[in-house]
Amino acid sequence: MRKENGKLRIERDLLEKAAAYFARLGRPRSQRSVYDEALGSQVGQSFLVSDRTYGARRVWHDILALGQRCGLHRIKRRMREQALRARLQIPGLTQGPRAAKCDCRQRAGPPVPG
Repeated sequence: MRKENGKLRIERDLLEKAAAYFARLGRPRSQRSVYDEALGSQVGQSFLVSDRTYGARRVWHDILALGQRCGLHRIKRRMREQALRARLQIPGLTQGPRAAKCDCRQRAGPPVPG
């Protein structure tokens, strides 16, 4: 903390940061932040439609199929911000909501030689 013209340097730095902060409040939102918000809702919707099984790569392919342009890392970031993690798919699943959708119960064991 050196003195510059009788004032502490840290005071000047804090005042500059405060001025930048309040100047930013008056600005409209950027195109990127608006696009990211819309993309975040599409990512969440795609993830929920997949029964929480799609990871970032498959969600990304869904978003591309809708005609949106974005990168894989952007999708990963949106999923991380929303705390969306794909469930592990366990072979031979016989319980839960997904078991009713498939015929896993019939395929639970190996075929019996006859």
